[in-house]
Amino acid sequence: MQVDPAWKQRIIAADALDSVKVSHGERVLPPFTMELPPGPPPAPRALRTPLTDWLTRDPESVDAGVVVPRFLGEVRENRGHDLLPFTGQSAGLIHDIPSAADLVPRLMAEAKAALGATEAVLP
Repeated sequence: MQVDPAWKQRIIAADALDSVKVSHGERVLPPFTMELPPGPPPAPRALRTPLTDWLTRDPESVDAGVVVPRFLGEVRENRGHDLLPFTGQSAGLIHDIPSAADLVPRLMAEAKAALGATEAVLP
């Protein structure tokens, strides 16, 4: 399954502040399978949607029996990002989505330039 182009475009358009913590996400997400430290579960980050706002504003009114099946259905149809487009603060660093064939040479050139600049600065 490929990432939906609409989700990619939202990530490209986002900056770091567009990524918010999904408060009370445990109400609509599957349970964590790893051992967690005491306290509230960690909050994943996503771009804002009506669901993220609803979970922040009035989590008790979110009916998991309705939202979870809808979310899982949308994930299976490659549309889960409509409800919870998981994206961290690093979204602000993404300006394009190149193919691997384009990305590897670009990374190599950037690494060479960075190393060259470092060598020029060092005595």
